[in-house]
Amino acid sequence: MTLIGLNPSPSVAHGPAARDQVTRPQDLQNTKNASFHSIVPESIVPGAAFSFTVVNLSGQVVPNQTVTIDGGPNGSITATTDLHGMVVAKAPETWKTARVLLGTAGVAMLADKLLTGGGGTPTIQSGPTHVTPGSIMNLRGIGFSGNATNADVHVGDKSAVVLASSPTAMRVLVPTNVPLGETAVTYTDKTSPQATKPATFKVTVVSLRLEANATTLHTGQRAQATLIVEGTQDRLAVAISAPQSGTIRLAKGSGTVQTSGGTNNRVTIPFTAISVGQFDIRATLPKTGDTDYEKDLTNAEAARRDAAGWRDSSEAESDENVATAKRLAAGQSDKAAADWDAAAEARKHGDDKKAAAFEDAAKAREESSKAYGADRDPGRGAAAAKDAGAKEETARSGG
Repeated sequence: MTLIGLNPSPSVAHGPAARDQVTRPQDLQNTKNASFHSIVPESIVPGAAFSFTVVNLSGQVVPNQTVTIDGGPNGSITATTDLHGMVVAKAPETWKTARVLLGTAGVAMLADKLLTGGGGTPTIQSGPTHVTPGSIMNLRGIGFSGNATNADVHVGDKSAVVLASSPTAMRVLVPTNVPLGETAVTYTDKTSPQATKPATFKVTVVSLRLEANATTLHTGQRAQATLIVEGTQDRLAVAISAPQSGTIRLAKGSGTVQTSGGTNNRVTIPFTAISVGQFDIRATLPKTGDTDYEKDLTNAEAARRDAAGWRDSSEAESDENVATAKRLAAGQSDKAAADWDAAAEARKHGDDKKAAAFEDAAKAREESSKAYGADRDPGRGAAAAKDAGAKEETARSGG
């Protein structure tokens, strides 16, 4: 089983020959040496069942993986993922915190909210307003089955895969073939479909399409991509990034853009080529409802990708001064990844103050990387690196 779009399904504009694409993991292959993470419900309930799915960094499920659900001083549970990468367990009544430890992979996911209650008539209380096909949506409410295999969720008339579940939260993979536009998300329990009135929630399914106006770019050339939204006339906030940041510079940097709304719902994204090579521009709906722990891990992976991109670009660079700047950018991205990892580790142990301090340091490292690599401003790069170092010292001393 391969899960599609375990990060919100991105639209990608590629160069030199720009095209639209939705990133899709390849068929499940050997994952023995992969790094793993777990897709967990946002909250679990002591004394009740919960379930989660383990995947590798390509979004492929990981069967037969030993995991430990650690309840701290109140005990732990060891389990093995099934053929679909899923674990179903029951949280002991004594648990106050819980985290999932993935064998020897060294990656943990914190279930950072343990709620009391959760029973009653199934009700979806909150969720995203807009989703893209192939993305994961977080639903919160009460009365859900803790066993995801018993949860029957549809988006419109399309059956959806439930990746994680507890009485108070679910994470659901939006079907790739769901029609665009406003529709209903419905939930029923497969074990008592007649006795349970479906819980419903309105959501709008949209597509994000990127088009670039240049097929071949030269160093210094200015171009633009156009993000086109279909399925809604609402103005949307969309996250924009350029993963291979060594080849192009987004005029406004990575971040959130606002679409125009209306029947011609779009926004232009100007950029400049800074070196020869392939480029990607990605557009996703911002994630909603993720734990701070998961956001830190996601940011760490993004920083590692940036570092690899700067290194690859520096090796192909003929101008030694530019190559040096790109190597400095790669080094700062590496340090940013380490800071994001440290923030995640602090979140894992409930030290929010220390986590926030490391997050501030990581952002300063990312600013330094951008200044060195994309902006070619070594003075600002050095200043941001110095600022990051001071923030790291503060974080290491406890925030």
